[in-house]
Amino acid sequence: MRAICPRAWSWHTEGVRGRAAAGAALLATATVAVLGCGCGYRGWSSADTIGQAVASAAIMVDAEQTRRGMQRDGIGESNPLAAAVGNPLLYGATFVLLNAAVAVLLRDRARSVWQGLTIGSEAMAIYNNAMVLRE
Repeated sequence: MRAICPRAWSWHTEGVRGRAAAGAALLATATVAVLGCGCGYRGWSSADTIGQAVASAAIMVDAEQTRRGMQRDGIGESNPLAAAVGNPLLYGATFVLLNAAVAVLLRDRARSVWQGLTIGSEAMAIYNNAMVLRE
């Protein structure tokens, strides 16, 4: 069953698994925000919350681009771990959860480095995906 929606929201047509994966990613981001702002867990700051939210959003943008490329153009995933999962949105949501868990366990400086590496690598993936999808 396909939902009637704009192309930008095409992940809605993926069915329950796609929506569940996107929902899990949003839940993970909200949990990190509550942990970060609510109790100051392990020195978590508002900058850490923003960094983790940006990292989570970048991961899900990459997953959506990959899903769109696989669906529309038959383009495969170059990451062997993500390719083994099969559903890019499920992989993205799982990566958001694991990435947030690692960030929560790290101390201040290491957390900033972790988030920076995640954002940087995802930014490169998003750019590469955009170039491939544009062709």
